[in-house]
Amino acid sequence: MNKLIVIILMVSLYGCSGDNWRCVTRGTAMFSLNDKDEIGSANKGCSCSEIRAWDKKILGEVDERRMRENFGC
Repeated sequence: MNKLIVIILMVSLYGCSGDNWRCVTRGTAMFSLNDKDEIGSANKGCSCSEIRAWDKKILGEVDERRMRENFGC
């Protein structure tokens, strides 16, 4: 019974964390914003394909080493 209460509490707290990140691009910047308008790194809200497309558009090429090291893509 205690384990069930702990699980329910953890799921409830996770749901209230406000960590719903979305991908944002402004000019030559790519970053993530959460529901509280806090700024985070691109990989919090952007998919690997979005980051790759942005790199291609802004930088003209995709640095695969950087993608692996910085974003795990």
